[in-house]
Amino acid sequence: MPAVILAPQLMPSIGKLTPKEQARVVSFITTFQADPSNPGISLERLHRARSKNVWSGRITRDLRAILYKDGSTWAIICAGHHDEAYEWAERREIGRHSVIGSLQIVEAVETVREVERIIEVQVSPEVPATFADHSDEYLLSLGVPETWLPTVRQVRDDDQLLVVCERLPPEIGDRLFLLAAGEFVTPPVPNPPDQPVTRAADTRSRFYLVEDVAGLQAALAAPLDRWVAFLHPAQRELVERQYSGPAKVSGSAGTGKTVVGMHRARHLAKAGEQVLFTTYVKTLCENIEINLDKLCAGEVRERIDVSTVHTQALRLVRLAEPRARPARDNEADEILERLRVRYAHTYEARFVRAEWDYVVRLQGLESWAEYRKARRTGRGRALSVRARKDLWKVFGGVLEDLRDRGAYDWSGLCRRAADLIEEGAVCSPFTAVIVDEVQDLKPPEIRFLRALCGERLENLMLCGDAGQRIYPGGFSLSALGIEVRGRASILRINYRTTEQIRRLADRMLGEVTDDLDGGTETRSGTRSLLRGPNPVLVARGSQHEELEAAVGQIQRWCEGGLNPESIGVFARTSKRLESLSRVLDDASIAWRSLAGEASLGTGGVRLGTMHRAKGLEFKVVLVLDCGDAVVPHPASLRGLDDPQDLEAASAREQRLLYVAMTRARDELVVSWTGRPSRYLSPLLDEPS
Repeated sequence: MPAVILAPQLMPSIGKLTPKEQARVVSFITTFQADPSNPGISLERLHRARSKNVWSGRITRDLRAILYKDGSTWAIICAGHHDEAYEWAERREIGRHSVIGSLQIVEAVETVREVERIIEVQVSPEVPATFADHSDEYLLSLGVPETWLPTVRQVRDDDQLLVVCERLPPEIGDRLFLLAAGEFVTPPVPNPPDQPVTRAADTRSRFYLVEDVAGLQAALAAPLDRWVAFLHPAQRELVERQYSGPAKVSGSAGTGKTVVGMHRARHLAKAGEQVLFTTYVKTLCENIEINLDKLCAGEVRERIDVSTVHTQALRLVRLAEPRARPARDNEADEILERLRVRYAHTYEARFVRAEWDYVVRLQGLESWAEYRKARRTGRGRALSVRARKDLWKVFGGVLEDLRDRGAYDWSGLCRRAADLIEEGAVCSPFTAVIVDEVQDLKPPEIRFLRALCGERLENLMLCGDAGQRIYPGGFSLSALGIEVRGRASILRINYRTTEQIRRLADRMLGEVTDDLDGGTETRSGTRSLLRGPNPVLVARGSQHEELEAAVGQIQRWCEGGLNPESIGVFARTSKRLESLSRVLDDASIAWRSLAGEASLGTGGVRLGTMHRAKGLEFKVVLVLDCGDAVVPHPASLRGLDDPQDLEAASAREQRLLYVAMTRARDELVVSWTGRPSRYLSPLLDEPS
């Protein structure tokens, strides 16, 4: 039976059609997949196409599919209205690469010449060509299309390389960027002419192989979400790899960690595993569920459970202790202060609270023996054994009081759930665990997730970026019994934000970050596949002026054709958003709060605090109220006497701003009144 593959160009081409037309395209592809020889498809060879074996298929009277045939393999390339589809095909070169044997779709010579004219004016000819030391044979062995070879030879800097790579298959761009960075790139193994084109590694990584009708329908359910169906080669290797233990996937914002996690969950579920996909934030879980529904279908989707870590911990503890409940807000605080006055009145309340938060609960300590030997590195105030014993009367008393009430704080619930699994009192319902945004978890939560996997630690994948840690925490995976050395990967290709936004955000945060395992890793070498306008950093004269400018910007975006739901507006506090919502109402602009129910539904500009930005993305983003009096927020620093606590809180505020900024795909506007945030000030003196 002929193989059918879907090209990455197909999804965006379908996305340009009306919903009714999209349904007709899906019906055509389903019919074609079942029987390419079906007479109703009306296949015709395109004689005006630049390449041989390019065909059209009749979808409706006006709609056509463009296809390519290689042996017994059919590739469905794109779909569109008759004239536009034919013109698109005539401007493309489609076929096997002459050396590596993969299927490539590249723009034709006219576009090559246009790109050459662009890059000729960017850099002086005296600057050495980037690839001058590499032969044509070597560049071709990396998959560079022959017609693009002269253009690649003209590249002299990274900006020129970005212009060129925007128009080349991503895997070719990756190799050229690594080569430009001074690394030796091993060419892919060539696919012989007598082998199916689907045997080529680049074809497998870029084209979607249609295996069954259910998988096809899931892939086509949301054509605009192209990234759900297609994986970059570096991502696919992580998804399909057979691990010998736990794996860690890191990378800066927008590099596709969540996408890797979702595809890994699907891969394991297809293999029969019962998978938990979990994270810290409920909103992110809702977003992941929506996308998994697009990616998976039937029994595979049923084998993936999406929920927060705390939801799972509470569910398992209640199997053994039906009356267990989460402690109410401030319940532990009230007990803590009462026992401090009784047993440790010589210690200030702020110090005791910090010790409780950043030592006892952060590490999930449950006994005097654990607290006695607990690490307090950098706490700023040494404690003798006697002092610790006095303080444990307070901390141990809080834990005992909560247990008597049947209450646990969240760290305690996770610790209890892990203990119950390890004791055999309850059984884990999962054989695989995928963790997203792992940097926001605390040690007790990570230990619990490890316990859920039991002896199947090869099915544990941890995805995260310490540069996006916005909650108190910090840990070393190896210290928690999760050894990822040899199975830790860094993603360096940004799929979400433009290169201009990525550069600005990374400059603000810095290149070096925690590797979540006691060391550091660098963001250097990360690049974006997208280009766009430079981000706008702008001061406003007053809060009223800032709100009016925000409304004006939103109106311009909408008048430019953007759907309101593709616009995200973030601020540090909900109070500022309330002011904006009133101005939007006056301007008759629909909006929806990201804090409400069904926050991811359709209709309205999205408004949310910076904390609500986690895991979301928008075509354009406006970040308001980024003055130094607000970011960092005074409440986040108040009452922190310990220098380490103060430094950690300030770093979290900086990362919070980074998270908000990197939700933008195409355009970013950041505004403030008064002095700009201390995190933005250095950017105002630097070129973008």
